[in-house]
Parts: sequence; structure tokens; C-alpha cells
Amino acid sequence: MSRENNLGEQKEKTSSSNINRRDFVKSLGATGAVGAFGASKVQAHPEESEQFVTKLEGDEAQRVFEDLSKEPKYDQLKKKVIQRGETLLPEEALIARVDGEQNVVLADVPLADTDADDGHLAIVRNAETGEITAAALEYENEQDGERTRTTLELTDGSSFEEKTEKINIEDVYNADNSDSVHTQDSLTCSACKTAISTILKLGCNATSFVLCNAISAAGIDFMGQSCSEFVDAACKVIQGQNEGGASPQLICAAPGLGFCPIPNP
Repeated sequence: MSRENNLGEQKEKTSSSNINRRDFVKSLGATGAVGAFGASKVQAHPEESEQFVTKLEGDEAQRVFEDLSKEPKYDQLKKKVIQRGETLLPEEALIARVDGEQNVVLADVPLADTDADDGHLAIVRNAETGEITAAALEYENEQDGERTRTTLELTDGSSFEEKTEKINIEDVYNADNSDSVHTQDSLTCSACKTAISTILKLGCNATSFVLCNAISAAGIDFMGQSCSEFVDAACKVIQGQNEGGASPQLICAAPGLGFCPIPNP
């Protein structure tokens, strides 16, 4: 086993300059969210089977990560990281399983020594077929109230497809105004709660790429809407309500989202 593939052996590294939306919800991040919601079932559409989202830890996380790190696409991502002069932080990786419409396992590995404010390697594998369904590097920068998210997604062979999004942080479905991500019937209240439960289970420290792939595996279709914008809006709402440990219903009812009716007191 290589040093990079062992979650416990690599010397701990930190990158204190990484500040973005993932820092908004440390109290509801990967650890806090699992503590608040436990391993409970995530309620999806009533007519469908219940979905499960589980953050893996200990030996199971180690085993899944070792398997994923042996995949050729992981190796290609790792080579790209090295070419960029960056360093993987596998000891800080988020490892999870989604048993929903699709059964997948995923890894979200933070990067150090990156020029971006935040960088991650992300890889998703279908647990039934063994196929790698998504693999990418994702970077975020914030400056003057604007967030730039760049995704280098590994496509066929060794090619990377680059996509860049620019988001005005204050204007992203601001809960202080009437604008809402709910511009059309892209999600039902039930589907929104499933998506939010997935985010809370995995935490906003995870990349949008990983969160959107997990939400998709849970069976949620955004019908042409931007999943990454939904994640940004959801994490902003969570950040504003995290002290009370808001439920998926309450988060989906917030003015910044507006998919569910406001629950009775």
C-alpha cells in the first residue's frame, strides 16, 4: 500500500487559507451533520423506496478508499494533481455510500499547496457495476464577493473538460429577498428534502461535484436546473440556520429555496 493510499499514514497537512462556502457550515459539516442526523433513513419521494446516505468511517472507509485509489481514473487525477504542484490529503478525505436509485461509493479528497482558495479531488463509482461514473478536480476562489468554481472533469481517455462558473455570493438566491432557486417546478418538496438531507449527511465541506453526484444517485433530477446553484443556495440557507439545527423541511421552506411550505410552529 502506498503512502498516499493510506488514510492514517500520510503526515497531516493543513491549508488555513482555504475559505469558501464550505467553511460556512463547519458545525453542520461532515462530522456535525452525521452527529445531528445519525444514520437515519433519508425520506425520498413517498412512492419510491427510502434512500440511504452514509458517511463511512474507520475500516470500511479505509477499504473503500483503497479500492477507489486503485482505479485508473483516480491515478489520472492524481497525476494531474502532481503536475499542478499540489498535494493530496487522503487523511482528510470524505468517504461515503449512497444506496438510492443508484448505489454508489464516493471519495472527496482535499488538496494542499494549491493556488486556489480550495481544491478537491472527487471520484464516484457505481457499487454494482464497478464503473467510475464521475471523476474530477474542483477548485474554488473568492474575491470581492464573487466565487469562481472551476471543475476539471476527466472524460474519455486522459482528457479533461474544464468548466468555470462565476457566482455573485450575495445574489445567489439571497434569503433576504424574494428571489428563489425555485423558478419553476424543477423539484417537489419531497425531492428537495431528500437533496437537503444528502447535503446535511455529507456536509457542505464536500465539493459541489460530489454533492450533486450523490443527490443524483439518490434519484433527484433537477430537470435542467443547476444542481451546483441549488447546493450553493442550500448551504447559504444552512449557514443562516445552523445554530438551530434546521430540518430539511425548514431549509426547503426558506425564502432562498422555497420548495416546501413553511412548517407549523
